[in-house]
Parts: sequence; C-alpha cells; structure tokens
Amino acid sequence: SVACAIGVSATYGAPIGGIFFSLEVTAAYFLRSGFAKCFIGSLTAAIVMKTLSIKIGKSAGYYFSIFYTHFDTISYHPVELFFFALVGVIGGILGQLFVRMFETIVLWRRGNKIVSQSNYIYSVVISFGACLLSFPFWNFTRFSALSTLHDLYLNEPLQNNPKSNADWDVYPGLFFNLIIYIIVKMVVCAFSITCPMPSGMYSPVLSTGACVGRIVGEIVLMLFPDGIRGTHITPGGYAVVGAA
Repeated sequence: SVACAIGVSATYGAPIGGIFFSLEVTAAYFLRSGFAKCFIGSLTAAIVMKTLSIKIGKSAGYYFSIFYTHFDTISYHPVELFFFALVGVIGGILGQLFVRMFETIVLWRRGNKIVSQSNYIYSVVISFGACLLSFPFWNFTRFSALSTLHDLYLNEPLQNNPKSNADWDVYPGLFFNLIIYIIVKMVVCAFSITCPMPSGMYSPVLSTGACVGRIVGEIVLMLFPDGIRGTHITPGGYAVVGAA
C-alpha cells in the first residue's frame, strides 16, 4: 500500500490521491497504521518531486513523471463537475462488470479439470487470444499503455490530430473505436490476470478509465465547442479524471 501511494504521488503529483488509491486497490482491510505510513510516504514523495522541480528550474514531472500532462490553471468550470461525476459513475459500472467477468472466469477455470491442470497450455491459449484481439484488426489496440495514455491526455480533439500515435478516427468513428478499446482491454485483462504469471493490471486500468473519460470529454466538447463562460473544454482533463 505504501509503495503504491508513493508511486501515484510521484507520478501524478497527487499525494492525497495516492493515499486513497493505495487503500482502495491494495489494502484488503483498513488499518490506521497503514494509513499513517501511506500518508508519510506519499507526502515525502510529493516533497521530493517539488524540491527537484525547484532545483531543476522546470516542472519535475517533465523529467520524471511517466504520464506528464499540462493543462490551464483554471481548466474547468463548476458546471463540468456533473460530467466528472458521470465519468465516475460509468467507471464504477464498468468496474463492477470487470469484477463479475473475472469472477466468472476464475470459477470456470476452477471447475474445469483440464484447464486448471494445464497451466502452460492455458497461458499459451490466452496469449494467442490476446494477440489475436489486439493486433490484426485495429491500429489503436497495438500500442503500449504509455502511448495510448499520451493520446488520451492530449488537450486537442483526437479527430485528425497529428500528435496522436494511433488512428482513433478511422472507420467506423472515434467513439466506436474508443468503445472497442475499452471492451478489448477489459476482456484481455480479465483473462490475463488468471494466468499463473505476472500479467499486469495497473496500466490496463489506467488506459481503460482514461478512455471512458475521453469519451465523455469529447461529447462535452461537442456540446460546448466554445467553452462554458470563458473556460475551454479540455478532453484530456476528462481522461485524467477517468484514469484516476
């Protein structure tokens, strides 16, 4: 829990967010002693990053953060809090679906003697299925989570954006492709973490949540192309909220 809090605090510059994220993801039971350790570690990481930024003369996140973002000082209007809450609601629903899917896969594997006793064959089949879903059909599912988050965190719309790594606006359209990405990542991740080997869950969770936020952000930008009372709509900000 402490390591997770430190990592989130250093990566995103959000010590409070790091504390709650670590307790939510890694702590099976809430312990007051663990909370104190998370608080000290997360605060120390934030202080170190801030000190480095002062010594270097630029934002420390520019040099050390994996997912560096840059938004306006006042990057949202209070009206947008409703849409931020909507991102949270959708993320909660998808999280529940993911847990149910993972539970179904685990129970199916435990009840099937052939599958439960053939770890190597099971891993090979899951790896082949993941490659089959990710590579042949769509360009945007081939990139790493780092490249995907770079695209989703862009301040500008993804349609015809020369800064993006993937082709998000190809047929059948931006929103459909974002939904495809969410479905593919959820299915691949649910099966992969049942393999008897480290598969990784942190990056798929971030990219899937960022994709949900990006969909909402793009819709809000379509509804308010000129912004809300002088405040520009930043779709990348919604992606950051969704990832968090």
